[in-house]
Amino acid sequence: MTGGDGLPTEADCRSCHDNLVEFPLLGETNVNKHHLLVGSQIILTTAPPDAEPGEVYECLFCHPAVWDPVISGYTVLMFRDCLVCHPIETVSGPPRMQGSNRHHKLGYSCSVCHEQRR
Repeated sequence: MTGGDGLPTEADCRSCHDNLVEFPLLGETNVNKHHLLVGSQIILTTAPPDAEPGEVYECLFCHPAVWDPVISGYTVLMFRDCLVCHPIETVSGPPRMQGSNRHHKLGYSCSVCHEQRR
């Protein structure tokens, strides 16, 4: 992990989830995967902050429009922080922990994500 505190950063997420050369089974980059969700029902608890499971994904869940008095109009925000919708405990933590680390639950070889040290 590249964060000084040992926690994952946006760059850590993208180093795998946007790398179709090393991880071709992903099929799509994360941006495309999320855009393809628009119009489908939210089933995961890692939903956008102001959404509830059962609702339908909308563009404005991830790209909120905020009033900008300088231009007297709305500006669409473009945040790209995976941890806004995917809480740290769902993507990080030791494999034996009683958490919900999605990466460990996939059952991949440790070396897929972790360098082997000798």
